[in-house]
Amino acid sequence: MYSGFMFSVRGAVQLLLPLCIALCCVFSCQVSAAPTAFRDGGYDDVLELCYTALEAHLCEGVKWGLPFRFYRPSLQKYSPDQWLWDSGSHMIVWSHRNTTNAVLDLRTMLQMQQPDGFIPEEIFWGPRTQLEEDEIRIQYSNSKFTDITQMPVLPFSLRAIFAASNDTSIVQEFLPKLVRYFQWWRTARDSGDGLVSIIHNWESGLDASPAYDQMFHVNVTRVDKQSFWEIYPKFVELAIT
Repeated sequence: MYSGFMFSVRGAVQLLLPLCIALCCVFSCQVSAAPTAFRDGGYDDVLELCYTALEAHLCEGVKWGLPFRFYRPSLQKYSPDQWLWDSGSHMIVWSHRNTTNAVLDLRTMLQMQQPDGFIPEEIFWGPRTQLEEDEIRIQYSNSKFTDITQMPVLPFSLRAIFAASNDTSIVQEFLPKLVRYFQWWRTARDSGDGLVSIIHNWESGLDASPAYDQMFHVNVTRVDKQSFWEIYPKFVELAIT
């Protein structure tokens, strides 16, 4: 496990507890007004372009008998799948414009939460051939989602949605599931010292950080197209082993 990327369970509880209290007690939260610059100046066009770009990344349909609706991170680099960290940010963005989009994104993700509270880093909602499904099974225990997770940012997403909507039914639906996710971190990843560990660099969100170079035996001094694949950690090999 990568001791370099740990966070305190106590800190995680401190993060979630105020959120639980604020949401459960239904304090009078009001949506903050947009910055003046966005309302009065040239930022409006940029803001609209950002939302237009995000809307273009919409993925929706039905797979495994389950409806899905979320926004993929990229139209080129990434497959039409759902990532925990990326979607968590998208939910916050949509909470300022259309909370329904944010709620459906979160609801889609939590359909794959496991009985022990685990939430996967990636869910493979995109269409795939049988060969592609088999390739996923080489790396993971199933073809629906990964066996790793990512940093638990979803409480920030729920807080943003509630602040924008003041809808207590959303809290009732999602908060218990997020509490179970934090309990999973404590149960599955706490070594007994108050810290929890990650087991893959993707879980940190810093996929190709130089912090992993020593572990991956990377020592490349040039920068070109070929060196990228030498510098970029061999993720598939790590997942298999």
